[in-house]
Amino acid sequence: MTRRMRLSFIALAGLVALSALLFQCSQPTNPGTSSGNIAPETRLSNLPINDPAGTLPSATPTVTLSWVGDDPDGFVTGFRYRWSYMENGVSVYRPWTTVLNVNVTGVCMIVYGNTAAIPDVYHYFVTLAPSIQDSVLSSLTAGNPVFVAGDTVYAANAKHILNPNVGVFVFESLDTLNQHIFEVKAVDNMAVEDPTPASVTFWTPKAIPPDTRLVEPYPSDSTFMIDKVTETFPGLKFYYEGLDLKSKGLEYSWSVDSLAWSPYSTKQVAVVTASDMKPPYTGPHTFYVRARNDYALEDPTPAKYSFQAIVPAFVNPSTPHRILVLNCTRNGTGTVGFPSSVQMNAFYSDILNAAGKTGGFDVWTMATERKFPSRLMLANYTSLIIHNDAQNGDLIGTIDAPRALLFSEYLSIGGKLIVSGWKLFSRIDTTFQEERFHIWTFSTSSFYRLNNDYDFVGGTGQLGYPDVALDTTLFRPIWAGALDQVPIVSPRGFAEVIFRYQTKSLNPLFQNGILGIRYLGITYSVIYLGFPLYYAQRDNAIAVMKKSLQDIGE
Repeated sequence: MTRRMRLSFIALAGLVALSALLFQCSQPTNPGTSSGNIAPETRLSNLPINDPAGTLPSATPTVTLSWVGDDPDGFVTGFRYRWSYMENGVSVYRPWTTVLNVNVTGVCMIVYGNTAAIPDVYHYFVTLAPSIQDSVLSSLTAGNPVFVAGDTVYAANAKHILNPNVGVFVFESLDTLNQHIFEVKAVDNMAVEDPTPASVTFWTPKAIPPDTRLVEPYPSDSTFMIDKVTETFPGLKFYYEGLDLKSKGLEYSWSVDSLAWSPYSTKQVAVVTASDMKPPYTGPHTFYVRARNDYALEDPTPAKYSFQAIVPAFVNPSTPHRILVLNCTRNGTGTVGFPSSVQMNAFYSDILNAAGKTGGFDVWTMATERKFPSRLMLANYTSLIIHNDAQNGDLIGTIDAPRALLFSEYLSIGGKLIVSGWKLFSRIDTTFQEERFHIWTFSTSSFYRLNNDYDFVGGTGQLGYPDVALDTTLFRPIWAGALDQVPIVSPRGFAEVIFRYQTKSLNPLFQNGILGIRYLGITYSVIYLGFPLYYAQRDNAIAVMKKSLQDIGE
């Protein structure tokens, strides 16, 4: 079949009952013999006007045709049809197509092969044993052929052909106006064909394919992606539409990187994940979408949109885990109470090594880098540790709303986070804390309280976390053996309390208040330490880090 002529059936008859076989004529009293057999006859009905001169062309390339067959001494086992079309000014016939004159539970069959075998194929399906009927039909509807009497049999597309006698044909041609001669002939139980096929001549206009375009909102570029849709990752969404004034409805199919095209659907949005893309996953990719109209014509120039994807290493479960330590702490003088970035990095490296992560982490120091790591860099790490442990902060280390968006996207694709800090309420965007840490902050809750006195002396661990005492050798004398501005918070949703507040004064407003929280979610996990871990006693800090890493799966 050439590109210039394609057939599409739209069923005009209902489904038969599950156990029924539909026959197009009654069983004969005289089934005929090899000698003296009377050939079958074929009639066309519900026809367009026979129009050899082309004076009354069809308004569209779609024409409805119906036929029946009669056999005086037998019965009809199939129908063969073909039609002509114009190619370079010459009338050319497409090959004959054979449809079996039976359907089984609504499945019709197209037969490829020798006409002499059609009665045997017919007999096979008429007498198909109930014990194998389901398996045979399942194989056919899955697109697999069945071989009968030397012929190859396929199930007709259930959307286009449900009845071997009626269909709607789409006549595609590149000419402005096209003449077609449609012919159909019955085949009887002796494999004899009607020697004078029924025919009709008519004209159809040129079928024009639809046009497809992408519409807003367009997906963001350089975005995190994973290989499946989750509660927090909705996939990358592409919206599109088609234009075809002569079609009642359009269907769409899409692909990424010219891989397999999706099944046609009336949906006008595609949800793309990394599983739809061609490796390497991190890098440039192209989305394509094409429309198909009522005449089964596809847009020959699909719309396309190029984008950059960042797929984290942990999409592949065999990838070794690696941690990024983000030092947001202000670079101090290195004196007591004013630790330098070098001292802070040495502390976190020490407790991570002691927790068994030697060689499994990298350090990013905001005071020297002067910028946050990129999405591309974060994609290399399974977990992130953020700390801001100085009494006085630095704007360069503040996680404001735009920066919080970066880490929120990282968590939404399955990242893990441990955060430690002093005065976190003023250094991390509160919406980010509430939505990702799952805690109530001072912006929304009366449960939040800030202790402005030098009163915090440690935390009581819960759910397997150790008690934490502070290392007062790191304190300035003015602190009087305790830390100030350490708040109590309250968990939201499924967050759990892991530390409770211990005060020097036993202030009832703060004593045993909630100090630390963990959220172990389906997609991501967060450990929130509402105190600066740097000032904990070393053994306590190591134990806290071990338990935190264990909770997030590191």
